[in-house]
Amino acid sequence: MFVDMGLLHSGGSQSHRAGDHAQDAADRLSRGPVMSGMFGDFEAAEQFHEAVSVAHGKHVKGLQAHGETLTSVGGKAYKAAASFTEMEAHNAEELRAAAQELAPGWLGAPLDAQSAALPLGGPMPPQFVRLGIAQPLDMATAILAEPKQFHFETMLLS
Repeated sequence: MFVDMGLLHSGGSQSHRAGDHAQDAADRLSRGPVMSGMFGDFEAAEQFHEAVSVAHGKHVKGLQAHGETLTSVGGKAYKAAASFTEMEAHNAEELRAAAQELAPGWLGAPLDAQSAALPLGGPMPPQFVRLGIAQPLDMATAILAEPKQFHFETMLLS
């Protein structure tokens, strides 16, 4: 799964900003009521006034609804970013625990830490082969420090 945290935050900010603009537009439009008699004092003018007043009210309500929706979407983008950050921290901790359980002492230990005389795997052939030194990154810290792109993959070795 590919998550661009910078774009997720940026999209949330843009959505919030758009929601604010829509609410400002609704507020300004609602301050300008359509005055009775502004189109004249005859039957057709009154009917036109009524039609314009109804349309005016619908536009105010529509702008308010758009503002609420856009602000909600922005909030959800921020929540999604926080969830991905938390999930990444949790997954990194799970990987650390699994590595410690499957290969105790290997995580971050120097390659020459074990005696060359020690037989590999004891009486059983080794189940795991160490290819190098690895240390899981603390992605939660990296995400907060600088927005980056993350590509999560699951790989099954058999």
